[in-house]
Amino acid sequence: MIDCITVEVWRDVHGFEGQYQVSNYGRVKRIGKGQGVQPNRIKRLTNHNSGYLSVAFSRNNIPYCYLVHRLVAHAFLGEVDGLDINHINGNKHDNMLNNLEIVSRQENIDHAIKLGLINTRGEMNSQCKLTWEQVNEIRSRYIYRVCSYGILAADYGVDAGTIRNVIKRITWNNEPDRQGTP
Repeated sequence: MIDCITVEVWRDVHGFEGQYQVSNYGRVKRIGKGQGVQPNRIKRLTNHNSGYLSVAFSRNNIPYCYLVHRLVAHAFLGEVDGLDINHINGNKHDNMLNNLEIVSRQENIDHAIKLGLINTRGEMNSQCKLTWEQVNEIRSRYIYRVCSYGILAADYGVDAGTIRNVIKRITWNNEPDRQGTP
């Protein structure tokens, strides 16, 4: 049995069989011959705008850009269409096979939150409708009995339940640190 952690194993890239291969180490090489190309030379990986490493291939002078972690997963773990590839250690540049797993979108998000890669607290939450400044104003106005839940809700464009949760500290329960994150 081959130890896939210590031995580099190469497999064809799906759709580019006989031209390009990807390894369990997350490296990519061209194996097919081409004009001005040296076979078996490791391809240079670049940073994709998503933060992942990508590699460019060409076929018939048409360039193709692929995310390396998806190539590794497809070659070694199987079909990945419609699923996410999770980097177990949270490092988007670590494309070794033993750091990748096929997961659902929700599992990938949950893992990123657990590792602290996604901040879902306070203003960093994509569903956030209030700022820390507004939360403090709401609490001050309510404490001094200036306004009811309904009036505050209308003033801030949220529902009364949101105001109740802010005041009772069910949501927005920690003050932000100096960087603005709780």
